[in-house]
Amino acid sequence: MTATAERLLAGPLRRCRLRDADQNSIKVLTLPTILTLGRVAAVPLFISTFYMDSWWITTAMTSIFIAAAITDWLDGYLARKMRLGSAFGAFLDPVADKYWRTWADWYWKGFALYLGRACCLVLGCVYKEDMESLFC
Repeated sequence: MTATAERLLAGPLRRCRLRDADQNSIKVLTLPTILTLGRVAAVPLFISTFYMDSWWITTAMTSIFIAAAITDWLDGYLARKMRLGSAFGAFLDPVADKYWRTWADWYWKGFALYLGRACCLVLGCVYKEDMESLFC
């Protein structure tokens, strides 16, 4: 290795960057990671509100989903801007996204099946009325 290369690698700026990177990778519970853990913890709350029968459930589910979307954006923003990224957070964020995506898809597929069933029932009643008027 040349003297110039050694000087560049051992410079104070390089040591400072390495020290900051090592400190951020050691921290496990940074603010973005805590937000991501909160998002993971909110999924059972979202699922339990799905099975409740009350007039305010739709608002509660929508609010939980919007809060999860905002914290998803916020944890990524804070991790980049404040340099609070960690290996655990880099692992956990996609896991939380997939967890939410799975349950949100399940919810909307259930809603689509419910809506499809209602449409079939209405169309069946209309068809029955038309058939009765033709033959009666």
